[in-house]
Amino acid sequence: MKNLKFLLLLPFLMAFQCDEDEMENLENDNLNETGLMGSWEIADETRDGISDMLPKCCRFLEFYTDSDPDDYTGSYTFTDDQGLTYNGEFTVNLSDGLITFDNFDDDLIIYDYSVDDSGENLTFSFTENEVEVIQNWTKTN
Repeated sequence: MKNLKFLLLLPFLMAFQCDEDEMENLENDNLNETGLMGSWEIADETRDGISDMLPKCCRFLEFYTDSDPDDYTGSYTFTDDQGLTYNGEFTVNLSDGLITFDNFDDDLIIYDYSVDDSGENLTFSFTENEVEVIQNWTKTN
């Protein structure tokens, strides 16, 4: 009877063990040193140094780790200001301060990025149609 109880409890014990391993992988993931992990909301945007002065809101970007804690690749979800959601993968090049977004189309999107010392402000800079764009994002969690 003891063996039967143990066999019935074994799957539950294994499930909790997997959760602990998963949490440890999340904590030890190389992506954590980038400062990107978590949710961000757009704060402002300039094009060739000019802001349209309209308040920016309702664009969200969320970064997640993947199953390999030793790489600098993860997944992301972007929600635009109309509520449409896009998913993809991203890869960070720490030494060059670059992030590459792959939305599974044929194009890779490469931005310069930086996270300030507080870890609460993220800046992307890139060129779009020969216009320099700088976006500032604030952490939401």
